[in-house]
Amino acid sequence: EPGDIFCVSEERLGPGGVTYLQLADGRGWLFDRKPGFGPMCRRYAVTEGDAPGDYVVIHEGTAVTPTESLEHAEGIVAKLAAGAVVQVTQVLDVARSQRIRGRLMHPPGWISLLDTESGRRWAVKANS
Repeated sequence: EPGDIFCVSEERLGPGGVTYLQLADGRGWLFDRKPGFGPMCRRYAVTEGDAPGDYVVIHEGTAVTPTESLEHAEGIVAKLAAGAVVQVTQVLDVARSQRIRGRLMHPPGWISLLDTESGRRWAVKANS
């Protein structure tokens, strides 16, 4: 959909300078532009650090867990759809899991915001 933000796990240069983008959440591939039509998407760079506030989920099925820990999570509280807007009330750098985690107001629990090793994101700050 226009305006969607998504994570890319692989880029491949194709004929005519078109770049093919593999969606990180497994939904498939898309391309950055269509010859004769123009741009289909543009690169979105996260320029600010994570902090409490509203976030847009960009990974389909983002898991909400009851604690900030990934090692001893008692299970999944909920799964969030891509495009859902959530309120993050606390942000923690969980170094042992290489994740930035955010505590949600609703549903109550925690989500991963960023994998600090790979750069993969599950949610981005909503525009003010």
